Amino acid sequence: MLLTMLIWGANIVSAKVAVRALPPLGFGVLRYLLAGSILLALLRRREGSMGLRRADLPAVALAGAVGIGLNQVGFLLGLHLISASLAAIILATTPLLTATMAALWAREPLSRGAAGALGVALGGVMLAVAGGGGRLSASWPGALLTLGAAAALGLGAILAKRPLRAYSALRVTTWLALCGGLTLLPAGLPALLSTPRAALTPPVLAATAFTVLGSTVVGQLAWNYAIQRLGATRTAAYTYLQPLVAIAIAALLLGERLRAVQGLGGAVVVLGLVLYARAARSDPASHVVSDGTA
Repeated sequence: MLLTMLIWGANIVSAKVAVRALPPLGFGVLRYLLAGSILLALLRRREGSMGLRRADLPAVALAGAVGIGLNQVGFLLGLHLISASLAAIILATTPLLTATMAALWAREPLSRGAAGALGVALGGVMLAVAGGGGRLSASWPGALLTLGAAAALGLGAILAKRPLRAYSALRVTTWLALCGGLTLLPAGLPALLSTPRAALTPPVLAATAFTVLGSTVVGQLAWNYAIQRLGATRTAAYTYLQPLVAIAIAALLLGERLRAVQGLGGAVVVLGLVLYARAARSDPASHVVSDGTA
Protein backbone atom coordinates (compact mmCIF):
# COMPACT_ATOMS: atom_id res chain seq x y z
CA MET A 1 0.00 0.00 0.00
CA LEU A 2 2.91 2.37 0.63
CA LEU A 3 4.19 1.70 -2.90
CA THR A 4 0.68 2.17 -4.29
CA MET A 5 0.28 5.54 -2.59
CA LEU A 6 3.62 6.74 -3.96
CA ILE A 7 2.55 5.71 -7.46
CA TRP A 8 -0.97 7.12 -7.15
CA GLY A 9 0.29 10.37 -5.69
CA ALA A 10 2.54 10.84 -8.71
CA ASN A 11 -0.32 9.74 -10.95
CA ILE A 12 -2.46 12.72 -9.94
CA VAL A 13 0.24 15.01 -11.31
CA SER A 14 0.80 12.93 -14.46
CA ALA A 15 -2.97 12.80 -15.10
CA LYS A 16 -3.14 16.58 -14.66
CA VAL A 17 -0.46 16.97 -17.34
CA ALA A 18 -2.44 14.67 -19.66
CA VAL A 19 -5.88 16.26 -19.21
CA ARG A 20 -4.43 19.70 -19.92
CA ALA A 21 -3.91 18.53 -23.51
CA LEU A 22 -6.34 15.62 -23.99
CA PRO A 23 -10.12 15.30 -23.45
CA PRO A 24 -10.48 13.92 -19.89
CA LEU A 25 -12.70 10.95 -20.75
CA GLY A 26 -10.77 10.32 -23.96
CA PHE A 27 -7.64 10.01 -21.86
CA GLY A 28 -9.50 7.62 -19.56
CA VAL A 29 -10.45 5.34 -22.47
CA LEU A 30 -6.88 5.40 -23.79
CA ARG A 31 -5.58 4.57 -20.33
CA TYR A 32 -7.78 1.55 -19.80
CA LEU A 33 -7.56 0.22 -23.37
CA LEU A 34 -3.78 0.09 -23.04
CA ALA A 35 -3.77 -1.12 -19.42
CA GLY A 36 -6.41 -3.78 -20.11
CA SER A 37 -4.37 -5.16 -22.99
CA ILE A 38 -1.24 -5.34 -20.85
CA LEU A 39 -3.10 -6.99 -17.97
CA LEU A 40 -4.72 -9.57 -20.27
CA ALA A 41 -1.28 -10.53 -21.61
CA LEU A 42 0.09 -10.80 -18.06
CA LEU A 43 -2.88 -12.86 -16.93
CA ARG A 44 -2.57 -15.30 -19.84
CA ARG A 45 1.16 -15.69 -19.24
CA ARG A 46 0.97 -16.09 -15.46
CA GLU A 47 -2.20 -18.18 -15.04
CA GLY A 48 -2.76 -19.79 -18.43
CA SER A 49 -6.38 -18.65 -18.71
CA MET A 50 -8.30 -15.38 -18.60
CA GLY A 51 -11.93 -16.17 -17.84
CA LEU A 52 -14.32 -15.85 -14.92
CA ARG A 53 -17.23 -18.04 -13.94
CA ARG A 54 -20.44 -16.73 -15.48
CA ALA A 55 -22.02 -16.36 -12.04
CA ASP A 56 -19.24 -13.98 -10.98
CA LEU A 57 -19.42 -11.68 -14.00
CA PRO A 58 -22.18 -9.36 -12.66
CA ALA A 59 -20.30 -8.68 -9.41
CA VAL A 60 -17.03 -7.98 -11.22
CA ALA A 61 -18.76 -5.83 -13.83
CA LEU A 62 -20.45 -3.74 -11.13
CA ALA A 63 -17.21 -3.31 -9.16
CA GLY A 64 -15.37 -2.26 -12.33
CA ALA A 65 -18.10 0.11 -13.49
CA VAL A 66 -18.21 1.83 -10.08
CA GLY A 67 -14.64 1.59 -8.77
CA ILE A 68 -12.98 2.39 -12.09
CA GLY A 69 -15.60 3.70 -14.53
CA LEU A 70 -17.45 6.16 -12.28
CA ASN A 71 -14.27 6.88 -10.33
CA GLN A 72 -12.50 7.96 -13.51
CA VAL A 73 -15.41 10.08 -14.67
CA GLY A 74 -15.30 12.07 -11.44
CA PHE A 75 -11.51 12.04 -11.16
CA LEU A 76 -10.66 13.11 -14.71
CA LEU A 77 -13.44 15.69 -15.12
CA GLY A 78 -12.72 17.07 -11.65
CA LEU A 79 -8.98 17.19 -12.25
CA HIS A 80 -9.62 19.13 -15.44
CA LEU A 81 -11.25 21.88 -13.35
CA ILE A 82 -9.11 22.05 -10.20
CA SER A 83 -5.44 21.87 -9.24
CA ALA A 84 -3.62 18.59 -8.71
CA SER A 85 -2.98 19.51 -5.07
CA LEU A 86 -6.63 20.17 -4.27
CA ALA A 87 -7.69 17.02 -6.11
CA ALA A 88 -5.23 14.95 -4.06
CA ILE A 89 -6.45 16.42 -0.80
CA ILE A 90 -10.12 15.79 -1.63
CA LEU A 91 -9.33 12.20 -2.64
CA ALA A 92 -7.90 11.69 0.85
CA THR A 93 -11.49 11.59 2.10
CA THR A 94 -11.74 8.11 0.55
CA PRO A 95 -10.99 6.29 3.86
CA LEU A 96 -13.83 8.02 5.69
CA LEU A 97 -16.27 7.37 2.86
CA THR A 98 -15.09 3.76 2.55
CA ALA A 99 -15.32 3.13 6.28
CA THR A 100 -18.86 4.51 6.38
CA MET A 101 -20.03 2.50 3.39
CA ALA A 102 -18.26 -0.66 4.58
CA ALA A 103 -19.96 -0.39 7.97
CA LEU A 104 -23.39 0.12 6.40
CA TRP A 105 -23.08 -2.21 3.41
CA ALA A 106 -20.43 -4.85 4.11
CA ARG A 107 -20.79 -4.79 7.92
CA GLU A 108 -17.08 -4.24 8.47
CA PRO A 109 -16.83 -3.15 12.12
CA LEU A 110 -15.03 0.10 12.86
CA SER A 111 -13.81 0.74 16.40
CA ARG A 112 -14.15 4.14 18.05
CA GLY A 113 -10.38 4.45 18.15
CA ALA A 114 -10.08 3.83 14.43
CA ALA A 115 -12.91 6.25 13.66
CA GLY A 116 -11.25 8.90 15.84
CA ALA A 117 -7.92 8.38 14.08
CA LEU A 118 -9.58 8.80 10.70
CA GLY A 119 -11.14 12.01 11.98
CA VAL A 120 -7.70 13.31 13.02
CA ALA A 121 -6.34 12.55 9.58
CA LEU A 122 -9.30 14.29 7.95
CA GLY A 123 -8.53 17.34 10.09
CA GLY A 124 -5.00 17.27 8.70
CA VAL A 125 -6.39 17.17 5.18
CA MET A 126 -8.60 20.18 5.89
CA LEU A 127 -5.61 22.03 7.34
CA ALA A 128 -3.65 21.30 4.18
CA VAL A 129 -6.53 22.69 2.09
CA ALA A 130 -6.66 25.89 4.13
CA GLY A 131 -2.87 26.18 3.99
CA GLY A 132 -2.91 26.28 0.21
CA GLY A 133 -4.33 29.78 0.20
CA GLY A 134 -5.05 31.35 -3.14
CA ARG A 135 -2.85 28.96 -5.12
CA LEU A 136 -5.43 26.17 -4.96
CA SER A 137 -8.47 26.23 -7.20
CA ALA A 138 -11.81 26.46 -5.41
CA SER A 139 -14.04 25.30 -8.28
CA TRP A 140 -17.09 23.74 -6.65
CA PRO A 141 -18.01 21.58 -9.67
CA GLY A 142 -14.48 20.19 -9.79
CA ALA A 143 -14.38 19.61 -6.05
CA LEU A 144 -17.74 17.81 -6.07
CA LEU A 145 -16.73 15.64 -9.02
CA THR A 146 -13.51 14.69 -7.24
CA LEU A 147 -15.42 13.92 -4.05
CA GLY A 148 -17.68 11.66 -6.11
CA ALA A 149 -14.56 9.93 -7.44
CA ALA A 150 -13.43 9.27 -3.87
CA ALA A 151 -16.81 7.77 -3.00
CA ALA A 152 -16.78 5.59 -6.13
CA LEU A 153 -13.29 4.32 -5.32
CA GLY A 154 -14.35 3.36 -1.81
CA LEU A 155 -17.53 1.64 -2.96
CA GLY A 156 -15.61 -0.16 -5.69
CA ALA A 157 -13.17 -1.52 -3.10
CA ILE A 158 -16.09 -2.94 -1.10
CA LEU A 159 -17.73 -4.46 -4.18
CA ALA A 160 -14.42 -6.06 -5.23
CA LYS A 161 -13.96 -7.95 -1.96
CA ARG A 162 -16.14 -10.91 -2.91
CA PRO A 163 -14.47 -11.57 -6.29
CA LEU A 164 -11.07 -11.21 -4.63
CA ARG A 165 -11.94 -14.11 -2.33
CA ALA A 166 -12.40 -16.38 -5.36
CA TYR A 167 -9.71 -15.19 -7.79
CA SER A 168 -6.19 -13.83 -7.84
CA ALA A 169 -5.58 -10.08 -7.60
CA LEU A 170 -4.23 -10.15 -11.18
CA ARG A 171 -7.38 -11.77 -12.60
CA VAL A 172 -9.74 -9.44 -10.74
CA THR A 173 -7.67 -6.36 -11.61
CA THR A 174 -7.71 -7.31 -15.30
CA TRP A 175 -11.47 -7.69 -15.45
CA LEU A 176 -12.11 -4.59 -13.36
CA ALA A 177 -9.96 -2.58 -15.77
CA LEU A 178 -11.84 -3.98 -18.78
CA CYS A 179 -15.26 -3.33 -17.24
CA GLY A 180 -14.22 0.15 -16.16
CA GLY A 181 -12.91 0.91 -19.63
CA LEU A 182 -16.17 -0.24 -21.20
CA THR A 183 -18.04 2.14 -18.89
CA LEU A 184 -15.97 5.04 -20.23
CA LEU A 185 -16.16 3.96 -23.86
CA PRO A 186 -19.44 5.63 -25.01
CA ALA A 187 -18.36 9.13 -24.00
CA GLY A 188 -14.61 8.73 -24.14
CA LEU A 189 -14.00 7.08 -27.52
CA PRO A 190 -15.51 9.88 -29.68
CA ALA A 191 -13.50 12.43 -27.71
CA LEU A 192 -10.32 10.39 -28.13
CA LEU A 193 -10.82 9.95 -31.89
CA SER A 194 -11.29 13.71 -32.33
CA THR A 195 -8.04 14.56 -30.51
CA PRO A 196 -5.48 16.18 -32.85
CA ARG A 197 -2.10 14.47 -33.11
CA ALA A 198 -0.39 17.71 -32.15
CA ALA A 199 -1.75 17.25 -28.62
CA LEU A 200 0.38 14.12 -28.16
CA THR A 201 3.56 15.93 -27.13
CA PRO A 202 6.46 14.09 -25.41
CA PRO A 203 5.38 15.26 -21.90
CA VAL A 204 1.81 14.07 -22.55
CA LEU A 205 3.02 10.72 -23.89
CA ALA A 206 5.35 10.29 -20.89
CA ALA A 207 2.54 11.15 -18.48
CA THR A 208 0.21 8.69 -20.23
CA ALA A 209 2.83 5.93 -20.11
CA PHE A 210 3.37 6.45 -16.40
CA THR A 211 -0.37 6.46 -15.71
CA VAL A 212 -0.93 3.25 -17.72
CA LEU A 213 2.04 1.23 -16.49
CA GLY A 214 2.58 2.66 -13.02
CA SER A 215 -0.83 3.65 -11.71
CA THR A 216 -3.18 1.38 -13.65
CA VAL A 217 -1.17 -1.84 -13.92
CA VAL A 218 1.17 -1.86 -10.89
CA GLY A 219 -0.99 0.37 -8.67
CA GLN A 220 -4.27 -1.45 -9.29
CA LEU A 221 -2.63 -4.84 -8.76
CA ALA A 222 -1.16 -3.73 -5.44
CA TRP A 223 -4.46 -2.09 -4.39
CA ASN A 224 -6.52 -5.22 -5.05
CA TYR A 225 -3.93 -7.47 -3.42
CA ALA A 226 -4.12 -5.26 -0.32
CA ILE A 227 -7.94 -5.44 -0.27
CA GLN A 228 -7.56 -9.22 -0.47
CA ARG A 229 -5.27 -9.25 2.59
CA LEU A 230 -6.39 -6.24 4.64
CA GLY A 231 -10.01 -5.48 3.77
CA ALA A 232 -11.59 -2.40 2.17
CA THR A 233 -11.59 -0.10 5.21
CA ARG A 234 -8.04 -0.73 6.37
CA THR A 235 -6.65 -0.59 2.83
CA ALA A 236 -8.33 2.73 2.08
CA ALA A 237 -6.78 4.29 5.21
CA TYR A 238 -3.44 4.37 3.45
CA THR A 239 -4.80 6.79 0.86
CA TYR A 240 -4.03 9.58 3.31
CA LEU A 241 -0.42 9.34 2.09
CA GLN A 242 -1.48 10.09 -1.47
CA PRO A 243 -2.01 13.86 -1.07
CA LEU A 244 1.39 14.27 0.58
CA VAL A 245 3.12 12.66 -2.39
CA ALA A 246 0.99 14.54 -4.92
CA ILE A 247 1.49 17.95 -3.29
CA ALA A 248 5.26 17.45 -3.15
CA ILE A 249 5.47 16.39 -6.82
CA ALA A 250 3.08 19.16 -7.90
CA ALA A 251 5.35 21.66 -6.16
CA LEU A 252 8.34 20.38 -8.16
CA LEU A 253 6.73 19.88 -11.57
CA LEU A 254 3.70 22.18 -11.67
CA GLY A 255 4.94 25.08 -9.56
CA GLU A 256 2.38 24.67 -6.75
CA ARG A 257 4.43 26.01 -3.87
CA LEU A 258 4.14 24.20 -0.54
CA ARG A 259 3.41 26.36 2.52
CA ALA A 260 4.19 25.87 6.17
CA VAL A 261 0.55 25.26 7.11
CA GLN A 262 0.31 22.57 4.45
CA GLY A 263 3.35 20.88 6.00
CA LEU A 264 1.61 20.99 9.38
CA GLY A 265 -1.49 19.48 7.82
CA GLY A 266 0.63 16.69 6.39
CA ALA A 267 2.09 15.98 9.83
CA VAL A 268 -1.43 15.70 11.28
CA VAL A 269 -2.35 13.28 8.49
CA VAL A 270 0.62 11.08 9.40
CA LEU A 271 -0.40 11.27 13.06
CA GLY A 272 -3.86 10.02 12.09
CA LEU A 273 -2.29 7.08 10.27
CA VAL A 274 -0.22 6.18 13.32
CA LEU A 275 -3.30 6.32 15.54
CA TYR A 276 -5.25 4.23 13.06
CA ALA A 277 -2.52 1.59 12.98
CA ARG A 278 -2.52 1.41 16.80
CA ALA A 279 -6.30 1.06 16.84
CA ALA A 280 -6.05 -1.78 14.32
CA ARG A 281 -3.48 -3.61 16.46
CA SER A 282 -5.48 -3.17 19.65
CA ASP A 283 -8.75 -4.29 18.05
CA PRO A 284 -7.84 -6.88 15.40
CA ALA A 285 -11.39 -8.26 15.30
CA SER A 286 -12.55 -5.04 13.70
CA HIS A 287 -10.29 -5.57 10.71
CA VAL A 288 -9.82 -8.20 8.11
CA VAL A 289 -7.75 -11.34 8.49
CA SER A 290 -5.47 -12.91 5.89
CA ASP A 291 -8.20 -14.44 3.75
CA GLY A 292 -9.85 -11.07 3.08
CA THR A 293 -12.94 -11.61 5.25
CA ALA A 294 -14.12 -9.03 7.75
